[in-house]
Amino acid sequence: MDRGHVRDNDDSRRRLADLATRLSEEDLRRDLGRGWTVSAALAHVAFWDRSCLAWWDRWDRDASVEDYPDALVDVVNAAGLPDWRALPPAAAVGLALAAAEEVDARVAALPGEAVAHAEATNRPSLIERSGHRNAHLDEIERAAG
Repeated sequence: MDRGHVRDNDDSRRRLADLATRLSEEDLRRDLGRGWTVSAALAHVAFWDRSCLAWWDRWDRDASVEDYPDALVDVVNAAGLPDWRALPPAAAVGLALAAAEEVDARVAALPGEAVAHAEATNRPSLIERSGHRNAHLDEIERAAG
């Protein structure tokens, strides 16, 4: 079974950590459009990394994870944005770093059966956290210059 996702997750987590050391308070408050700031985007990444942990907790209990509609993701993001914006920027950075560390360790330790289940049910984001993380890191890097 290919475990390339573990390497990709590690790479994106290191990229996040590197970026976090370079972002100033002004950078963290920078507007990304549509009501989002850099720090809100980092808190959003932390939330979705932690939601992945919750799915794997469910796997531990039930040996399955259900799919949810894409529209639910938009609703959750819209509901979460005010809270993510209200966080102090440094707290958002800390949450993103801690969540990435925790989820990447959990995913790396998953048994092959769990990885196969995520792949078979078309839930690659449950094991491949780097795609979501890197998309936001790209956006943040463009905004921060």
